[in-house]
Amino acid sequence: MNQLFRLDHQPYMLWRTAFYDPDRHANLTFTRRHLAALAQRTFGARQAGEEINRLVACGLLAELHPNQPWPFLTNCRMLPSAEGLGNSPDDVTRFMVSRAAQPDLILDWDLYMIWSTAGTHRNLADTVRQHARQQRATRKQLDHLVLATAAAIPVLVSTHCAYLFHSTDRLFKSAN
Repeated sequence: MNQLFRLDHQPYMLWRTAFYDPDRHANLTFTRRHLAALAQRTFGARQAGEEINRLVACGLLAELHPNQPWPFLTNCRMLPSAEGLGNSPDDVTRFMVSRAAQPDLILDWDLYMIWSTAGTHRNLADTVRQHARQQRATRKQLDHLVLATAAAIPVLVSTHCAYLFHSTDRLFKSAN
C-alpha cells in the first residue's frame, strides 16, 4: 500500500484544508460537508464532495466515526510527530505535547501514553488494548479509553502532533 500520489492543485489544496481548524477537529465537528464548504470559501473549490470521496477512497484522507471507533482503530496506525514535554507544572495529571517547545496540546496521562507508544504497535486498537491491559482496566474503562482515543485523534493529526497511515503499510522493511 506504500504509494506515491501526485495531486493536482485542487486535490492538494483540499487535502491541506483538511488540516485546518483544529478547534472543530477537537470538538468532532469537522465533517465532509464542513471541509467542502471551507474549501469553497478558501480557494474556490468546485465539486469538492467528489474530490473528498476520491481522497478518502485512496487513503489520503481518513474518516473517523467517534461513536464506532473500532474499525478505524483496527485499520490505522499513528506515529507521534511532536515532542512530549511531560507534566504540566499547573496540573501533574496533564501532559504537554509540542512541536516547537511551546505546548500545542495538553493530554491526560492515558492519552499521552497511547500517543507516545502508538508507533510500537500493529494498529491503534492494539495500542489501546495494551495500555488497558497494563492499567488492568475494566471493560467499562476500556470502552471509555477507546472513545477518548477516538475523540483525540482528529486534533492530534490536525495540529501535526501525530500522523496516520494504514495498518497494513510498512514503513520499514526488515533487514532479514
